[in-house]
Parts: sequence; structure tokens; C-alpha cells
Amino acid sequence: MASRASMSPRTFSRQFRAQTGTTPLNWMNRQRVRLAQRLLEQTDHSCERIGELVGFGSPTAFRERFREIAGVSPRVYRGTFRAPMTHAGSGYCDDSVDEHEWND
Repeated sequence: MASRASMSPRTFSRQFRAQTGTTPLNWMNRQRVRLAQRLLEQTDHSCERIGELVGFGSPTAFRERFREIAGVSPRVYRGTFRAPMTHAGSGYCDDSVDEHEWND
């Protein structure tokens, strides 16, 4: 982002924080979680797929950031804001910590 704004990373970070009140990384994670919330509500994608689609590097990172920002796990969020799925296996969200990484 800094190079696109033709600034050094440090200058960009200071300017970004002054304008938004947060760091570029925190802002980006919030945007990713907001998009994930919409996908959890409106699609049948698995939580792993949603995390991948919104740009998190692993299922664990997605679940941790989602819980940190939204206050609940992706599974609980989906259960609260989406009607039950009509076919088995869709919408699966696993809160357990696993070793699976998308970029293996």
C-alpha cells in the first residue's frame, strides 16, 4: 500500500493511522472479516474456503482474527445470522485448531 501511495512504509503507516485511527494491518483484517461475515451469511462456502477467499493465509489465522474482531467464531456467527443449510455438509465451520494450511 505504501508503494502505491508513493510513500515510505513508515510515512504511510503514520499518515494512515492519523486518518483512520488504526494501523494498515488492523484495517485490512477488519475489511477481510467484514467480507467474511457477508459470505458466511449469504453463501454455502465452508469456513476454510471463505478464509481463503478473503485473504487469510491459513484456517487458524482466519478463525483467530474473526473471533478477535467479531467477538465470536465463524461457526457461531453463521449459526446466528444464517438460516440452516438444506443439504448436508454445506456451511461447515470447524472451530478446532488444525494443522491444515492452504499453501502446503
